Amino acid sequence: MKKTFSLIFALLLPALTQAEYLTFSETWVRAVPPSSKMTAAYAKITNSSDYDIWITGAQSDSFGKVELHETIEEDGMAKMVHQDFVKLASGETVEFKRGGKHFMMFTPKAPIKEGDKHVIGLKLGNGDIESFEAVVSRNAP
Repeated sequence: MKKTFSLIFALLLPALTQAEYLTFSETWVRAVPPSSKMTAAYAKITNSSDYDIWITGAQSDSFGKVELHETIEEDGMAKMVHQDFVKLASGETVEFKRGGKHFMMFTPKAPIKEGDKHVIGLKLGNGDIESFEAVVSRNAP
């Protein structure tokens, strides 16, 4: 019985502590005209753990909805595709940037103004939410 409990604990431990292993850099929200009903957020996210971490969604109190998206090229045309999840392998840095993966943010609850700060919460595979702050800017940091 003790071996079974130890094995279960060893398997669950990585999932229980995922959030403390993520670091965020170069975070920002793209400035858009005040009447715009959507924008995008970007960041570099590093997984410094020994385990894979899955981002399964995103949220923000500043927006009605936030989705994981990726811009891909298909038949010579760029198009955005909704992503159900993004995997961060152990030691990997994933860049959410213009023309690639990004956080699509819909229905702002107030006008999006340059210099404003927004908190974006990432839903992780174990149910935790890890948040980062991003400033509205015309250009990447």
